[in-house]
Amino acid sequence: VYDAIFRRSDVNRKYAIVAALLKNFSREKSSPEGINEARAIRIFLGSLGLIGVKMAQFLSTYEAIPEDIKNELKLLKDRAPQLSKDVVFDMIAKIYGSFGDGPVSEVLECIGSASIKVVYLARLKDGREIVIKIKRPEVEKKVEEDLAFLHDILSDQVVQDELRNNDVEIPQQLGNRIAEMILEEMNLRGEVENQAKLREGISPAASFRKRLANRIFNYFISKIFKTSQRK
Repeated sequence: VYDAIFRRSDVNRKYAIVAALLKNFSREKSSPEGINEARAIRIFLGSLGLIGVKMAQFLSTYEAIPEDIKNELKLLKDRAPQLSKDVVFDMIAKIYGSFGDGPVSEVLECIGSASIKVVYLARLKDGREIVIKIKRPEVEKKVEEDLAFLHDILSDQVVQDELRNNDVEIPQQLGNRIAEMILEEMNLRGEVENQAKLREGISPAASFRKRLANRIFNYFISKIFKTSQRK
């Protein structure tokens, strides 16, 4: 797998992977625990960027993976450099015509930064604080390239033969499942809709409305049932 990754990488990807490997291994070597096999696998996958992180997240739930490796893979998080606040300002300006015409009065600190999106805390003009999630510029193109690269690795004949010879089974639909995970994370509109449904489902008002509707329904059902019995 390691050989196939570098055989099929372009110059820019090779440089990014090597730089990440050197940085990550240097950091882990200085830790008291040192580097064992499970930790080396986590470091390697983490150095591949987004697809490596998503692969680790998927494999950490796969039964055939040894427990010590699964525990290491669960530690892997998707981290990326923060974006400038200017990106937030530009996004708001594109929506409302200018930043001043929008509802946001101030963009505060960055509270999350991953390969696909960044999350900023902001303050509205009425004083309320909100969370703003923004997809990284050209992230769709980057994801498309990463998924194509993953497909090349998983379909590499040398990789398949080597894994088969060592009785290593690649989970079925691994590439498709990782693609689904990434595309789901990119769907910010769907995320907002799901959160709205969750709030609606757990809010006291919604709970009261559901209880009231059930009581009214049961009342009319009982009336209909009693009427039918009389007939």
